[in-house]
Amino acid sequence: MDNSALLKQLDPIIEPVAINPYWPLAPGWYLLALGILLVLFAIHRLIKKRQRRIARQAYRQQARQQLERQWQLYQQQPDKLHLVETCNQLLKQVAIQAYDSSSVAGLQGESWWAFLQQSLPNENSQEAKEIEQSRYQPGFNTDPAAFYYYCIKWVEHHES
Repeated sequence: MDNSALLKQLDPIIEPVAINPYWPLAPGWYLLALGILLVLFAIHRLIKKRQRRIARQAYRQQARQQLERQWQLYQQQPDKLHLVETCNQLLKQVAIQAYDSSSVAGLQGESWWAFLQQSLPNENSQEAKEIEQSRYQPGFNTDPAAFYYYCIKWVEHHES
């Protein structure tokens, strides 16, 4: 028998399925994908946490801007009594927003100043307290800058 007759008797060669070099992935690629997903999830959580913190603290920035506006008005038209009253009202608004309104809204006089001192630890502004109380007495001639700076400090650093 010759070789060509033998070759004709053979069945055709079955070629294997082509190997996809991209699939299935090695286990390392799965671990890398999982790691990337975890990092993206952590970044997403950090961004959301920062956004919530910024939103919770937005009232501080607004209050500071209003205090600065009142200070500029005072410098243009010096009315000490008006400055002290508006700053005190602003402090009350901030306190109502930052704390339980039912416990803060009714505070006045000594209890109000005790609350302010309690919510701003390591700060004892007797001068600001005297200025606020002296507005009810004749001869109101104290420099209200100390009160203004106390208000700024309280708005920025009070514990809520």
